[in-house]
Amino acid sequence: MSAEVVRPLLQCSRDIRVAALARFSDLVKQMDGEAKEVVGIIERAKKLVVGRDDAPENLESLPPGGASANKMLMDTATQVARQRRNG
Repeated sequence: MSAEVVRPLLQCSRDIRVAALARFSDLVKQMDGEAKEVVGIIERAKKLVVGRDDAPENLESLPPGGASANKMLMDTATQVARQRRNG
């Protein structure tokens, strides 16, 4: 979209709302594709940090709370680095 003004659909004409609805499935497909790409990136990053292919498949296996999960990943990365240094 160029320098056009963006307005909420409810403030637009019926024709514009219908046209937007016609393009909605394209938007959902694009968002789905981008979400799958991001999930793939996250999975590859987890495997890189853990250093093996048994990275958790889902967040249920992680402790509750983002800070706990981040700490666990950092602790694991530190352990892997230490193991690699020590042979």
